[in-house]
Amino acid sequence: MKETAAPPLVDEEELARSFEALGEARMVPILQAFGACAMDEARAIAAALTGGDEDHARRLAHGFKGAAGNMSATRLAAAAEGIEKAASPIPAEAVLPPLLDAARQTAEWVAHRFPD
Repeated sequence: MKETAAPPLVDEEELARSFEALGEARMVPILQAFGACAMDEARAIAAALTGGDEDHARRLAHGFKGAAGNMSATRLAAAAEGIEKAASPIPAEAVLPPLLDAARQTAEWVAHRFPD
């Protein structure tokens, strides 16, 4: 079986384009807000999935994928997409660790790169 490399934590080039389009004054608060709630969103997906509500977990993952993509958080977007598109039953033990880890790393990256 061929292993694929994990996507980068953040697509720096795409993020730079967002900064160019919106400006630093608008982007930094958006990124800070996203970083501050990333773990809460990942935990909500985990709670839905471990609580047996796959449909809700998929809906949450879909929204989180979009938000992460908009913030250029490529690894987090990929982890959320893995949950959204997983076959039923969704293997929580396989899909949640990458999601939670990517959310933690993304939140730490944002806090370090764009401190309050």
